[in-house]
Amino acid sequence: MRFVARVLIILLLASSQAFAGASRDFDGVDDEITWGDVLNVTTNDVSICAWVNPTEDAAAQWVLGKDETANGYSLLQHSTDVIRCNVGDTIVTQQALGTTDLDGVWSHCCCTWDSTLDDLLAYVNTTQEGSDTADT
Repeated sequence: MRFVARVLIILLLASSQAFAGASRDFDGVDDEITWGDVLNVTTNDVSICAWVNPTEDAAAQWVLGKDETANGYSLLQHSTDVIRCNVGDTIVTQQALGTTDLDGVWSHCCCTWDSTLDDLLAYVNTTQEGSDTADT
């Protein structure tokens, strides 16, 4: 089964700047953005957001992220069609799941990592739906 989705991605780091008119157009042919080689996202606060409209049920499918043996970050459509946020490094690994079925509807999904509290929160359409606040 092929995963098909329309996606608009926004990555917000505590020190980054946003630019008007800088969104990407994904046509299903050459859909790739190079984000650099940063895996240590747990040392700073980070929010990873995307507008998604999955068009079919799927196994766990990546919307965006970077992962290398549990080091990195990701925003996925979980196999139960809800948002799944992951963040981790060699010390901290956390996961937060949403509750809203994402299929066939445009939804704004965000994963927010608070490095001071070691909290990972999952949001769908501005409503917090999941969290991992365990310091592991």
